[in-house]
Amino acid sequence: MIAQDEVAQGAMEVVKSNLGATEEEIAITVARMLGFKATSAQLRQLISAGVDDLIAKGLLRPQDGLLVAGESASEALAEV
Repeated sequence: MIAQDEVAQGAMEVVKSNLGATEEEIAITVARMLGFKATSAQLRQLISAGVDDLIAKGLLRPQDGLLVAGESASEALAEV
């Protein structure tokens, strides 16, 4: 089983390193980061749930068709 924390960390890394990404790009890239060659419907659903959680927490937000780091993520980074 894959921990949601790993999925969330991977999604945030994809968004930050690319200055935004679509949910499809996040799903494919996170799956590859976790060592999967194919992105099954079940894996895609798991990653999508992780992305939805990050959006709900304000760590990601939609902007011009992409997901970008939200204000909460910027505040968390500023404290580091």
